[in-house]
Amino acid sequence: MLRILQSWRAGLAGCVVALLLRYYQSQSSDRASVSSQGPDVTAIVLNWSRFPNVVKIASVLCDPALNSVIQNVTIWNNEPAPLSVADFADAKCPTGKLHIYNSPTNALFQARYIACQQAATPYCFIQDDDYLVLPEIIRTMRARIPQSAERGIHLLPPHEMLSTTLRPISPPGTDIHTGFAWLGHGAMISRTRATEFLQLMNEYATDEQLKMADNYYTILANKIPEVWFDQGIPLGGGEAFTVGSEGDERNERHIRSAIEMLGKILQTNDSVPYVNRNPDSASLGSVLIAPRIRGSDALFETNIDVLPAPAGILDDATRNHYLDHPPSHAVDGRIDTAFCPISGAQRGEYLLFDTINGISPHQNASLVFLADPLGCAALRSSTFEGSADGMTWGSLRPSHLICDPEHQSISAETPKVSTQCSISLGHAEIPGLRYLRATLLANVNLLWCLYEIWIDAGTAV
Repeated sequence: MLRILQSWRAGLAGCVVALLLRYYQSQSSDRASVSSQGPDVTAIVLNWSRFPNVVKIASVLCDPALNSVIQNVTIWNNEPAPLSVADFADAKCPTGKLHIYNSPTNALFQARYIACQQAATPYCFIQDDDYLVLPEIIRTMRARIPQSAERGIHLLPPHEMLSTTLRPISPPGTDIHTGFAWLGHGAMISRTRATEFLQLMNEYATDEQLKMADNYYTILANKIPEVWFDQGIPLGGGEAFTVGSEGDERNERHIRSAIEMLGKILQTNDSVPYVNRNPDSASLGSVLIAPRIRGSDALFETNIDVLPAPAGILDDATRNHYLDHPPSHAVDGRIDTAFCPISGAQRGEYLLFDTINGISPHQNASLVFLADPLGCAALRSSTFEGSADGMTWGSLRPSHLICDPEHQSISAETPKVSTQCSISLGHAEIPGLRYLRATLLANVNLLWCLYEIWIDAGTAV
C-alpha cells in the first residue's frame, strides 16, 4: 500500500511539473535560438517578495559588461500579481533580452530547473533575490563552467561555506559520497544537468519535494559539488522564505529526505538519470574563491588548511576566527580585512591565481601581496611559477619577490603592520601565461595574515 501511495504521489508531482512546463513553453515561444558564437548563458531569477531587488539584479544581468556571457534574462514570477517588461524599465535591459514568466502557481524552487530546462542556451546562471553577484564573477564562472559542468559551480558566503565543509555526506557501508550546497547565492549549472535532475525528481519525488528542489539538487547527484567562496552583496528587504527554527527544521527534513532518496535509488538496479552510481573519490580539496576586484576576471585558489583537522566539531573561537578571516578576505578589494589561516601553513601548500584572460607580454604586470610580517616571511621563502594551462609550470625567474618597506600601513581595524610585496611578470618567458602560483617552501607554525592579493596590470612596454 505504501509503495502504491508513493507511486501515486510521485505521479501527481510529475503531472504538476508537466503542466507548469507546458504552460511555460506556451508563454516562451520567443526565446532566442542557440548561437554557436557569443553569449551562451541564460540568467534565471525568481520573484516572490523582493521585487525592487529583482529589478536591481536584472540591471546587473543586463549590464553591457555581461553581453559576452548572458544571452537572456528570465524572471520567473511566483507572485500572484502579474509582471511585464515595462515594470523593469529601470533595469535598462536591451529589447528582447528580458523575459517575464508569470507562473499560474507558486512553484517555489523547482521553477529554476524548469526555466533552465527550457533555456535556449547550454548553461544557466541562477540566484535568489537577496544578493548581488558582480559581473566579473559571473564571467569567471562562465570561463570555468565547461570543466565543471557535471558538478556545477556554487557561490557561497563564508558561513554557508563553513556549513558545507563540515557536513560531507558519506554514510559508511553505502555508495553515497556527496555534499550539500545552496544555489541561491549564485550558481552556474548546465541545461543538461537541470533536465536530468527534473527527470529524476518527476519519477521519485512528491510535489512538496519538487517545490523544495534546491535541497535535493546537489545531494542526488552523488558528487561533491564545486563551491567557491564569494563575499556576496546582500540586498535584504522583503520576506525571507526560510524564517526561524521552523524554516531551518524544514530544510533539514528535506536534506535528510534527499539522502534517504539517494540511498534507495542506489540500492536498486534501475537505470536513472542524474545520479552517479560510482562512488565519487573527490573531496572539497582546495579552496576556490571568486575575487571581488572590480573589472578583474580571476579565480583565487589555495590548498592551505583553513580549519584545524579534524574539522568535525568546532569550538566557538575557531568558528568565529574562520568567519572573521576566511580565504575570501584575501581578494575582497579591502585592506582592512585579512585571510589568516588558523593552523598556519605547511611546506608544499600554495596560493594560485587563474587570471582567466592571461597576462599580456606587452604589459609590465606584477603579482602583488599585502601581508603581515609573518606572511611576508612565508612569501620570501616561496617559489613562484607560471603556466599557460594550469598543468605544466615554469619558474617566473629572473623575477624575484620584492617587499617594499616604504609600502607599510597600519589598518584602522587592526594593529598589525602590513607590507606590500610584489613579483614582476613582465619578463616571464612563458608563452600564454595565465596561471600564477606561489608554493611555500617552509612551514609557518604561527598565525599569519594576507590582507590582499591582486594583479597590477602595469603599463604597456
